[in-house]
Amino acid sequence: MATPAATLPRSASGAREIPHTVSPGLWTLAWRRLRADRVGMVSLVIVLAFVLLMILSGLGLVAKDWSREAGVNYAPPSFIGADVEAGAPAAPGAPEAPVPAGDYQSSIVDPLADVLAELRGEKPATSAAAAPGAAPEGRSVDPLADVMADIRADKGKAAAPAPVEARAATLPFGGDKWGRDVIAKTIKGSETSIFVGIASALVATALGTLFGAVAGYYGRWVDDAFNWFYSVFNSIPYLLLVLAVAAVLQQKGMLTIILILGLTGWTGVFRLIRAEYMKHKSREYVQAADAIGASNARRMFVHIFPNVSHVVLVQLSILVVGFIKAEVILSFLGFGVPVDVVSWGSMLNEAQNELILGKWWQLVAATTAMALLVTAFSLFTDALRDALDPKLKGPEPAGGPPRAARDGGGGGGGVGGGGGRGGGAGRGGGPGPPGADEAERRGTDAMRPDLPPHGGEPLVQVRDLRVSFRLGGHETFEAVRGISFDIPADSTVALVGESGSGKSVTALALLGLLPPENSIVDPASRILFGGKNLVGLPARELRDLRGADISMIFQEPMTSLNPVFTVGFQLCEVLRLHRGLSAGAARKRAVELLDEVGIPEPRRRIGAYPSQMSGGQQQRVMIAMAIACEPRLLIADEPTTALDVTIQKQILDLIAELQRRHRMSVLFITHDLAVVGEIADHVVVMRQGEVREQGTAKAVFESPKDAYTKALLKCRPELEHRPMRLPVIDDFMGGQGPQHVEERPRGIVPADPVILEVKNLGKSFHVREGLFGKREFKAVADASFALRRGKTLGLVGESGSGKTTVGLTLMRLHQATTGQALFDGKDILSMSEREFMPYKRRIQIIFQNPYASLNPRFTVGQILTEPLAIHGIGANAQERTDLVFELLGKVGLPDVSFYKYPHEFSGGQRQRIAIARCLTLKPDILICDESVSALDVSVQAQVLNLLQDLQDEFGLSYLFISHDLAVVKYISDEVMVMNEGRVVEIADADTIYRNPREPYTQRLLSAIPKGWHGEHAGVAGV
Repeated sequence: MATPAATLPRSASGAREIPHTVSPGLWTLAWRRLRADRVGMVSLVIVLAFVLLMILSGLGLVAKDWSREAGVNYAPPSFIGADVEAGAPAAPGAPEAPVPAGDYQSSIVDPLADVLAELRGEKPATSAAAAPGAAPEGRSVDPLADVMADIRADKGKAAAPAPVEARAATLPFGGDKWGRDVIAKTIKGSETSIFVGIASALVATALGTLFGAVAGYYGRWVDDAFNWFYSVFNSIPYLLLVLAVAAVLQQKGMLTIILILGLTGWTGVFRLIRAEYMKHKSREYVQAADAIGASNARRMFVHIFPNVSHVVLVQLSILVVGFIKAEVILSFLGFGVPVDVVSWGSMLNEAQNELILGKWWQLVAATTAMALLVTAFSLFTDALRDALDPKLKGPEPAGGPPRAARDGGGGGGGVGGGGGRGGGAGRGGGPGPPGADEAERRGTDAMRPDLPPHGGEPLVQVRDLRVSFRLGGHETFEAVRGISFDIPADSTVALVGESGSGKSVTALALLGLLPPENSIVDPASRILFGGKNLVGLPARELRDLRGADISMIFQEPMTSLNPVFTVGFQLCEVLRLHRGLSAGAARKRAVELLDEVGIPEPRRRIGAYPSQMSGGQQQRVMIAMAIACEPRLLIADEPTTALDVTIQKQILDLIAELQRRHRMSVLFITHDLAVVGEIADHVVVMRQGEVREQGTAKAVFESPKDAYTKALLKCRPELEHRPMRLPVIDDFMGGQGPQHVEERPRGIVPADPVILEVKNLGKSFHVREGLFGKREFKAVADASFALRRGKTLGLVGESGSGKTTVGLTLMRLHQATTGQALFDGKDILSMSEREFMPYKRRIQIIFQNPYASLNPRFTVGQILTEPLAIHGIGANAQERTDLVFELLGKVGLPDVSFYKYPHEFSGGQRQRIAIARCLTLKPDILICDESVSALDVSVQAQVLNLLQDLQDEFGLSYLFISHDLAVVKYISDEVMVMNEGRVVEIADADTIYRNPREPYTQRLLSAIPKGWHGEHAGVAGV
């Protein structure tokens, strides 16, 4: 695929222009985090210095003459002075040391003594006239006399001896037994050891990554085969395996040792990469790549690999350290480099004999160099890991606000603004434009009512709360900007606003749970509870309050409950910490609490783990933990956002009932005003860290004063009315009010052509049961329906009803078990992959989570040009780029979005990118899988309007999957209800909402939040 960043947008003159600022990539952000780590940077400098030495040594620019005998044998370091006994020759003319009288060697006659004396010039030559072979009196015949005579003759003819090169008595850090400089030898040894370590790590990492990718991606018998291979290697201790291979090969050399280490050291990388690929292959961005026609190889190495590359890089740096040490050990034991090559291991091998003579400097030089490099490499590896995945290190001191502060962000401008869940300040929205908006806020402050009067002292008083987050350097982001409100006793206060408005930050500030590393609460702020100011309260006193007097229900129960402990253990922990109950009493009370929140069979379920419970049951457990100590204030942070309408109603009724029973106050945080209208006594509306309006529920719902409040009330689809376009925030903030309020016709007629007909669709999953058994789970059973051209079929039901499985099976992301799907009369479920490829252009899917479905390592330009390149749309890269810019404008995104990454956009903007990706292939059918469920109501309205505009323009057919029945009614012509994998009812949208036939459908519709309907609507269940 051509790199989109190389193709620039064209100006009016025809040439593409580079935007003023191009967003930093994820590697750039990692480099910035690494630069902020001082230890990591110092370690990196040391590592680079060693690598530079290795390169210079290999090029012969340093340590070139390392083998030259520059000093006397065992020349000591200069800083300890010369040592004559180290092997320096005696000065010429010095008398020989006398032989001790009792020396046993004095009685031994050397037969060559005279000859050697003659050669030294100490004795006149023997008379040449002597008869050959004749022996002087008293001496034995010398058998080598003739040979020695010839040697003497040659010596007499030889030229004068060459002068012997002078050797230094000392060297800077000493010399070895041959007089070679230890420093130069250490540098040359680093070349060998570092090169072997890096090359071996590259081989092992490449093999481990390739094997792990194939095993993790394909699974099944392929995974079994690689795991068997891995088990064989892993069954033998690694060092023993290396030594055995080296002994069998019996061939020394750098290439040999690199192959030995590389071919035996891949197992650790294999396990990690296999696990990463198994995790990523089911992610939505990989499924999205499959949906646009990407091949298996492309998904493995273009999509998944960049997202696991940080693991590969960290493992590579770890292996370098391990293989440097392995080479040292092998060379030390004599299985490493050959004798004519020096390495740190061979130096240590020599040093062990030198220590006997007290010559320690070669040992110190080699071990110091190795210890310095290994330590620096290890510290750099830790810093690299934290830079590539900052979550491993915890909150970043200068990395910006946490998700609660930065998600959403608002602003954004135009149709692309609004700030959905997951976007945020500094991510395409920002804290809001200055100037006109500032004047608007001042006007709003002027007309904002004072704090509502309450009878008696409020339970909690928040006064001028200001919270900021460090963004790096001296830059800060003010998430909460001087807000004030009260929480009366025995009442429910709803804190309302879009993502990024500061709701969750306010709640965390009440509990003192903001990360101290990067959050700043203004000391002048006051949070008064029980006569104490919680701002600045000692940590111990805050811990005593949490769970006892103030409790919190978090939005995501699965991530809030500890997965390795039973729900009973976690409940008992709260009771024992704050109530001091014994183990038996805590367990008894825990059973009572589970029964109180509606968990069936509480005595049995107390031993269950969170993963063994449904989402609604997990949330009930969270509520039980929150009320365990009968707190005076319960904070509920979006406790029903991710739940079906039926479960949502159960949770809302439960909280209302518990409030009445325990007479506690509730701070309910949400963005859904329909829910607020059913439960709240008082409402506080926030936007961009400020309170825009507050008052009783009656005043806010019946007579809203702020334009933002009016917008929030009108953005959500109504069951009784279906306008041509849903109102959005900008309609009200601009002062013009809602546009296009005329009724949009919906419904189908028999003459509408069918584009997709599904007959008896079934999908089963098999779950292991026991050692050899399998149990069949029917996710979809005998589903039949028809989708008409240019129309929308809404698919509704509770979680687990099979809605998403239907969509994924039609896209062939799941393999159908039974049934047919006739697309223009052809069964797409029975086609081969090659036959189905053209149909991937005609049927596309928009996933629920826009962030998960967009590859975080790709820019928007790469995301949108990829399907065009795969299917050969566009004559060249420039033409494809032009098409992408046209689509960006069609979905309401500016041209600069082409160069940005998904994490820099709000949730609504990400969903627009996902829609644009589908539109690149000009499909006939779009499957919308919960595509607006996670968005704020204002952003939801924008995306729904966009989908409707695209349907009007291109005649698209939608299969719209959602558990939000109000949204489904607005966008659908026909509605299909599913329960436990079966189709319960299909009818015209208006008909099914006015007159549902099946009891299940009636129950679903009765659970839809009705919003504010009178003075006492805040009492749930009434």
